[in-house]
Amino acid sequence: LVDRLFENTTSLKQIEFPTNMSSLGRNVFAGSGLTTLTIPQTITSSSYEICLKCNDLTSVTIDSPNLQLKEASFSTCPNLTTANILSVGKMETTAFYKTGLTEIRLPSLDYINTAAFNMCPNLETAVITSGEIRDHCFGACPNLKTVYIKIGVTGISDSAFGDGNDGIEFFVASASWASAM
Repeated sequence: LVDRLFENTTSLKQIEFPTNMSSLGRNVFAGSGLTTLTIPQTITSSSYEICLKCNDLTSVTIDSPNLQLKEASFSTCPNLTTANILSVGKMETTAFYKTGLTEIRLPSLDYINTAAFNMCPNLETAVITSGEIRDHCFGACPNLKTVYIKIGVTGISDSAFGDGNDGIEFFVASASWASAM
């Protein structure tokens, strides 16, 4: 889909992608009325801010192991409470910045870039299966209380969980990179 195709189209509530579609353009759904979005395996490329400021968006499902979620893909979607991330390749800066997520379970991926989940005030639990966790990924998430670090995590920035997060309980797999810290 081309850049800005459905930008600010508040009447758009759902979309189903044809099997021959492989890319999403910049701001393609930004400010639209989407309530749910499922990104299938056929989508292997996306641009920036695909769902920026989608106030009605409540649920996202992503199942595309080769997809690189670009900057601010779902940023500033305050009612986005559910993200079912079944597979994704990489998650770039501010991908889910300022969303209403309460829990996130991340599958196998290469990395979670800077501030990917920064300023998510309702986020309580994070399960991270693999990859590198970069600067401020979970910064300024005041309700983050439980983090599970699985065996495939290869690195954690000193500031990954900083910026006003107090009292986080970490559960670290005994054979993981983080258990050696």
